[in-house]
Amino acid sequence: MTGLEGVEFKRPGRGKPKVLVVNGTALLTWRYSRLATAGLKQQKYGTSDARVGNFSMPVGPSQGMLDLGDGVRASLTPEETDFVDALRELDDSESLKHHRVVVVAYASNHNALHNAIWADAQLDEDGTLILQNAQVLFDADSADAAAMAELKGFDSQPRRALNLMPKEASGS
Repeated sequence: MTGLEGVEFKRPGRGKPKVLVVNGTALLTWRYSRLATAGLKQQKYGTSDARVGNFSMPVGPSQGMLDLGDGVRASLTPEETDFVDALRELDDSESLKHHRVVVVAYASNHNALHNAIWADAQLDEDGTLILQNAQVLFDADSADAAAMAELKGFDSQPRRALNLMPKEASGS
């Protein structure tokens, strides 16, 4: 996959896991809960330096802006001046300095996948995610989720008697 154009794995800071970056967008997966009833927006994502670093991975070198100087700038039309100012503002913005992040968040346990969502993400100051353009990939029926929560473990069932006889009593 890394041989494809626009696809690379990047390490966020000194964190161990590498992050898949496709055409400048970092793709993160995150299991936010094992419970079907847990709310995604209340879960804290930024629990380690590596996770926080996912949102500040620098973009590689980019095209620089040529400073036109005041003499050339004075000869521009108002529309051209507005365009140059908009380009400069875009160049100075944080969105070009760090990769855009898309998170695929899911809740699951060993029995089932409860729900999955993907969205553009930003990290809030308290460590939770601010999600935009969210799309639900999977959402289990709430009745199914309640039934899965009531599953019995192997030790809650009555034990079967095997009726084994001692070796000398069986006559062999």
